[in-house]
Amino acid sequence: MIPQAIAIILLLSAPGLPLAQGPDAEPAQIVEKNEQPLFSIQTIAGYSDLVLAPKPEQQPVPEPELSPLPEGQPPDMRLRIKPIGPDAPDRYILMQTLKVSPDSGSVAYRQRHGDGYAADSIALNGKNVLTSSMATDPTFSPDSKGVAVVLAERGWTLYHGRQRFKAYEPVTPVYFSPDGNRMFYMSREEDKRFLVDSDYAHPHADSLDWDKLVVTPNSFVIAYPAFIDGGWRMVINGDPGPKWDRIASTPVTTPNGRSVFFVVFHKGRYHIVDRHTAGPGMYLIESPPVASDDGRTFAYWAMGEDQVWRVYRNHKPVKGYEAHRPGQLAMSPDGQTLWAVLKRNAQWMVVHNKMPGTAYSAIGQNSLTVSPDGSRFAYAARNDQGWAVVVDGKEQATYPQLAAGSLRFSPDGRRFIYVALDQGHWSLIEGEKAQPGFSQIDISSIAFSPDSQRIAYLASNFGRPAVVLDENVLGEYDDIKFPTFSPDSKHLVYAATQANDTRLYADGFPTNQPFQELIPGARIHFVHDTLCQTVVVNRNDPNNVIVASAGKKPLEPAGPTFWRYELNLAPIPEKFKNQQTPSPGDQPQQDQPNLPDPSFVDVPTDKEQ
Repeated sequence: MIPQAIAIILLLSAPGLPLAQGPDAEPAQIVEKNEQPLFSIQTIAGYSDLVLAPKPEQQPVPEPELSPLPEGQPPDMRLRIKPIGPDAPDRYILMQTLKVSPDSGSVAYRQRHGDGYAADSIALNGKNVLTSSMATDPTFSPDSKGVAVVLAERGWTLYHGRQRFKAYEPVTPVYFSPDGNRMFYMSREEDKRFLVDSDYAHPHADSLDWDKLVVTPNSFVIAYPAFIDGGWRMVINGDPGPKWDRIASTPVTTPNGRSVFFVVFHKGRYHIVDRHTAGPGMYLIESPPVASDDGRTFAYWAMGEDQVWRVYRNHKPVKGYEAHRPGQLAMSPDGQTLWAVLKRNAQWMVVHNKMPGTAYSAIGQNSLTVSPDGSRFAYAARNDQGWAVVVDGKEQATYPQLAAGSLRFSPDGRRFIYVALDQGHWSLIEGEKAQPGFSQIDISSIAFSPDSQRIAYLASNFGRPAVVLDENVLGEYDDIKFPTFSPDSKHLVYAATQANDTRLYADGFPTNQPFQELIPGARIHFVHDTLCQTVVVNRNDPNNVIVASAGKKPLEPAGPTFWRYELNLAPIPEKFKNQQTPSPGDQPQQDQPNLPDPSFVDVPTDKEQ
């Protein structure tokens, strides 16, 4: 089944349709049949204050016809299956410690030998790498080449590959910075908490807000709030900074690490702080600022002593952005363009570079969307007939409802799409063209290919979920996971289940080997344009049990076995085209029971020939 976390949240509702506000709203199901919907549907209001409308009489919704399957030959597919653990039948895997590498090609976990704690070990792809009775759960480095763990060995030691650091008693697992050069974790000493950065211990704190810890993308800055010496401080790379009465937001960092912005409350006023330098005191501040990529330009909503909301750029008020109520704020990556959703005289509008746009009765909450290069913008607005998307200041077609989170630009910024309720069905809209309608669409699954030319998503028509690629339905399944484009945008690979048969699929065509399930945390990862991989789990024979110590009962059936599935989509050279896939009967007997049949045609690459 599709996880309940996948949801379609409706952004807007026209007059006369059921409207629910807030996170506790009842789902509004556009389903005429008595079936449990695959994707939960909720409606939320725009920025204006709306009143619940009476529920209209339910009208039957006809089922649209599904697009036919695409014609053509399946892509060249070769599947290699490799066992990656465990390597012995007496290993009891602690599944809650199981970690999958970022490239979805390896697994690491804690495992128990026999029935005692003293022989716990850390395993990487089934091979023991460390043994200790006390250790943190393993953590993969960003490059997937190794794991880090803190364990009890002559005190505490932090291991990462062949590196060893002095360590402290860990409270959390080890975490890596994005570039993999910094490892950090929380430790404790008596009643104090502190962060350890590799082998450097930060100042001890009475309290440390781990949930607000951030690391810049370039790994230069680690920042988090901590209560030290009677006040809250923002600790940046071990420097505690000044004391504040309260830190009111999670820090916001710029990609280059130049700026660390956060909101504080001190001596009765709110301030925007950049690293350790505070801006002027304000009566209210709406949220942390938005900033340019280089951190030299930033902007935020604040209310001064005159009780008027204004946008401040680098702590100075900007004319043309005064408002009775503030809304969403956005800035281009270069800091040259500023957008603000605001309310004036009972009307909502978007101000773009000090120029106000068309006034509307409502603008969708958090619907303002900016293209990756900052040259284009779009948002949802309510007019007299319903809801419309405004793209670059031009109003598009009007629909009864729009789907929250569906407004998005392609990676190159040239294409723009959204999902709307069109003639009783949900459709993906691009310009004036609507794709075939569905009873439900999974908004979170919508994805452009890397070259911006193709679109894929999951949808349903009162039944099982389907994979949609460029308006074509590739197939309906009981469950679908991780539709992923290849880097060259030529292929779409996903895992799907049909009648308890789970396989990898490429462009709608199944591979020749099933598996039981993907390992939690696994994804489909492309190593390059034509090779992708994932890690799966298969269960051993339930009659095969772990061997226990003499005189004791067996512990339980042997645990799962892990396998790497490597799917090669490179075109097969002509001289190998007629090579036959060996049948299962031609394969050698496996040492372990009930392992997947590893039959495949492994064609050498040009370099290997």
